[in-house]
Amino acid sequence: MNVSEDTGANPVCSFCGANTAQVKHLISGPGAWICDGCVRASYQIIEGSRREKTRSADEPAPATGADAAVPIDDPIMATIAQVQQAALQGHREQAASAYEQLWSQVERPLHRISVAHYMADLQDDPAEELRWDERALEAAAEVTPQHADAAAVAPLRASLHVNAARALHELGRREDAREQLGAARQAERMLPEDGYGSLVRSRIDELGTEMDGQQTLL
Repeated sequence: MNVSEDTGANPVCSFCGANTAQVKHLISGPGAWICDGCVRASYQIIEGSRREKTRSADEPAPATGADAAVPIDDPIMATIAQVQQAALQGHREQAASAYEQLWSQVERPLHRISVAHYMADLQDDPAEELRWDERALEAAAEVTPQHADAAAVAPLRASLHVNAARALHELGRREDAREQLGAARQAERMLPEDGYGSLVRSRIDELGTEMDGQQTLL
């Protein structure tokens, strides 16, 4: 575990709320913490897979599947990254306002997924969180395996579904929550074998255990 020694004894990620027992690394910053999972998620959303550095002249474009990529000079993703940095630093209202404005402007599925995904995490009301989770899922549904954003979106699907399942569970919509949790489990195979993948898998398992426990009590 890689944590700073000069702050609280029980730090949590300022973005996802994971504690030191749930992640491999937790890094401190000015007034905030970020875990390796959230670093990975941000990197995956902003850059996606790397473009192949060489491509034959007659090779079809755009790339798809594992070779698809999000251009690293994408100005919209750069703006989303800046807004998320503000959110991580505690400027939640400013970040929410910026995401609202971005939402009215963006059209590309990856951009809409990213804005809605992050916006959902800024909501205190589970109904509002679900509204943004559903927007992210609707945008993700547009991304087929042949879509240019497929490689960047694939690792995010499990997180999108488990987030929606959590919000539905908190709203007491148990059957809908179980449906979304099932979709999250199906999407686990697309998660990378790293800190981000481990974090999302742990969220799926924790929510499943919590829901099963409540079902037993009924």
